[in-house]
Amino acid sequence: METRKEKIKILICDDEHDILTITEYILTESGYNVIAISNSLMVIDEIGKKMPNLILLDLSMPKLTGDQIVADLKSDPAFQKIPVIIFSANRDGRKVAMEAGADDFIDKPFDIDVMLKILEKHSVVT
Repeated sequence: METRKEKIKILICDDEHDILTITEYILTESGYNVIAISNSLMVIDEIGKKMPNLILLDLSMPKLTGDQIVADLKSDPAFQKIPVIIFSANRDGRKVAMEAGADDFIDKPFDIDVMLKILEKHSVVT
């Protein structure tokens, strides 16, 4: 029988391979269905195809930054209700993320328990 978490699809996008891999591992081990992407230019297309329940984005990525992606998602009626959480080591990251319309923010390096609590708070099954 599928658990509640297994029904929750989380799309993660981070251009740093090690962070993407460890985050994917942590979330998969925690029972989530994870979609991991390293290329920020592919995010919007993947969201349209996979329709995740939650999105976790790095703020500082080349080409298309997390705050640009959030602004695009929150202005599109098809995606604006999907919770988007930004994570970043940038000292102004929280301010930038919230101004762009993010639903929450996680500091890098992240505490695993804190990250999981924030994701659980925003996890919804559709």
